[in-house]
Amino acid sequence: MDQAEKVTWLKQNTELGSLSGETLSAIAAAIQEESVKENRRLVLEDTIPPAFYILHTGRIESYRTSQTGIAKATSLLPGAIVYLKELLINAAAEETTITLSDCVVWLIPSAEFLTLTQQYPEISQTFSRSLATE
Repeated sequence: MDQAEKVTWLKQNTELGSLSGETLSAIAAAIQEESVKENRRLVLEDTIPPAFYILHTGRIESYRTSQTGIAKATSLLPGAIVYLKELLINAAAEETTITLSDCVVWLIPSAEFLTLTQQYPEISQTFSRSLATE
């Protein structure tokens, strides 16, 4: 998939669709594609996410454990954005993510993603507003 196709896919399938074409192009250029087998952990809760993730194909689940077992589990489908909030506020992951099927994830390593947010303040401005309403 070339950069223009990635921009179109991001615009049509993710929350990033409200960003400008220039910003989406920068994100698309930074994306690294990774195939992940079923039943693999991407990130463990209470650890710093190593990357910003977008689920391109497959299914993942995010969950938070508690003393009595799994407290909350959410199934995520293609287009899901994972760990945006944690990267924007420099926080540990609140939930563990695990693949439920073979997946293709698009990722941008944390340091590179943070550089993008400085070069394109629209990213953090847009999502800071949505975080404030949560």
